[in-house]
Amino acid sequence: MATTWTTIDVDGSPMESYLALPDGDGPFPGVVVAMHAYGVDAGVRKFCDDLALEGFAAIAPYLYHRNTDMSVHEFSSIPFGDPRRQEEAAVRRSITTLETLHDDCLAALACLRAMPEVGSSPVGITGFCLGGRVSLYMAGVSDEFAASAIFYGTDMNRGRGGDPAPLSLAFGSRRPPASFAFDIRCPLAGFFGSEDQNPSPADVDEVDRELDTLGVPHTFHRFEGAPHAFNDPFNPVRWTPAPAAEAWRLLLQFFHGALAAAPQPTR
Repeated sequence: MATTWTTIDVDGSPMESYLALPDGDGPFPGVVVAMHAYGVDAGVRKFCDDLALEGFAAIAPYLYHRNTDMSVHEFSSIPFGDPRRQEEAAVRRSITTLETLHDDCLAALACLRAMPEVGSSPVGITGFCLGGRVSLYMAGVSDEFAASAIFYGTDMNRGRGGDPAPLSLAFGSRRPPASFAFDIRCPLAGFFGSEDQNPSPADVDEVDRELDTLGVPHTFHRFEGAPHAFNDPFNPVRWTPAPAAEAWRLLLQFFHGALAAAPQPTR
């Protein structure tokens, strides 16, 4: 496995991104990893590394790059428990929009596609918290991804900071919901804890029902006793090893199946 940082230009803004590649020449399936609210920190980087060890080329873009007062390395290294971690995350999260996050994810995907190790191989997307919300959103507005895995996406069924909720935007803003459902061409998987409050079990039920109503193929996995961020081994308060291990097994099963079965992109 090889890891590095790479810089992607997004409309003139340099977006630092963490890249983990499997050993060998490829081609490998790719995964865009949408970070959580605390940046491309040790937990996100380890997740990319673990994907690479399983044969996926993984890239995690720094989605706060438009705020340049603190680099990805400075922000992502604020220790757990330091009050600045939450404060700085709140400031940066407030300036993100679904439109800019959309552009960032597609830029990260294009970076993977430009690598000979990936090329025309299928690419999936996954993410945690903020990134889980982004993963759901991208499945509805882009046909570039062959699979989408959502880890406890926040505000999936409600708006934030002037943005509509991903579901209402993906399924309702441009066309009636019933017709827009057909624009989701990739399978969805979701991973949620029973002790989470955003998304709460009721939130997950609501999203689950709406996807059922719209005929969107998806599988939601729920883990008893698991809180938000249950699969982050660098979170000493919320990491829950047994659900985390099972979610990882199910994620690999999902990505291996969905990406292997995906048609090769034509563009």
